[in-house]
Amino acid sequence: MPVRHLAMIAAGGLLLAAAHSLLHAQASRPPRRLPPRRRSKDSIQTDARFVREAVEDNLLEVGWATWAQRKATNPTVKQFAQRM
Repeated sequence: MPVRHLAMIAAGGLLLAAAHSLLHAQASRPPRRLPPRRRSKDSIQTDARFVREAVEDNLLEVGWATWAQRKATNPTVKQFAQRM
């Protein structure tokens, strides 16, 4: 058996041993509980702004797709607009 094959088998064995020890270490530890997170008013406002902008962007995309379906003359463009 070539040395390269032996080296690959040894490396694979080391990887399996490392994975097994990591899994065993995680299984023996109890799950860590995190304290409840307090959210500031700024954080909530930032999240609300993100959601509002995402909805506006999605509605704009739907509007453009509807417009493209009505105005396009190329069938490929119409199909793409329908998928949007």
